[in-house]
Amino acid sequence: MVDLAPGPEMADVTVYQEFGGVPSDEKVRRELVDRLLEGRFSRRSELDDAARVLELPEDGLFVVLYGDGATDEARPEVSVTAVDPARGRVIVWRSLPEAEIGIVAVEQVSDFEGLRAALAGTGQVIGMSRPVVGLTRVPAALRRARIARRCLAPGDTGVAVFGEHPISTLVAGAPKLAKEVAAEVLSALTELDDGERDDLLGTLRLWYDHGGQAKDVADVLGVHPNTVRYRLRRVQELTERDLDDPRAVAELYLALESARLDP
Repeated sequence: MVDLAPGPEMADVTVYQEFGGVPSDEKVRRELVDRLLEGRFSRRSELDDAARVLELPEDGLFVVLYGDGATDEARPEVSVTAVDPARGRVIVWRSLPEAEIGIVAVEQVSDFEGLRAALAGTGQVIGMSRPVVGLTRVPAALRRARIARRCLAPGDTGVAVFGEHPISTLVAGAPKLAKEVAAEVLSALTELDDGERDDLLGTLRLWYDHGGQAKDVADVLGVHPNTVRYRLRRVQELTERDLDDPRAVAELYLALESARLDP
């Protein structure tokens, strides 16, 4: 997915015998990565062997990346890109039809932020887990990276980090439930024509984006601040939620995030 730099070839493998005979390197690498992502190693020695083969450290902090599936049909199922050749740090990629999944070791916070910055500059759509301790936590990190990817709406690009925006993370983690809640919160707006509903919800979204400042929203929309205030009053009347009530503000924002991520 993200060719930051060409990576070294993976080490030869003779660790696992269950494939029958001498398996191809590609088949072994694929199996090792899949076991790692699914948490299917039963012995520490197997996990250590897999780390060696995949050029990952046996211990430390790891981040999982989750992006959209590869469009290049010739892309190998397992590949490596270099992150920091001087320190031997690489991303191990697993290419699936529906997703590109990467595993990378980080040694400190600056590594994490540097990786994020590098990925953000690619124009890709990527979800990142927070660093987890040890390869046994990679499956949990994968689940979080997948949720982070869902925090990016259709058409968005960039990098989303799990938990960076808590409400968005909750919505992305339970999209069906969030959609049901949003439908209830915004039910009265469904009776409006499309134009009026879009005006009200668009104004409300900008109100959140600009810290509740009606004048700033008016400047963005090119309308009078009183127009913004009127639209916000309409939202309050239709949803029976007061924008001076913190709980109501949270409920409306959850509904907006659900609509943004699953239009």
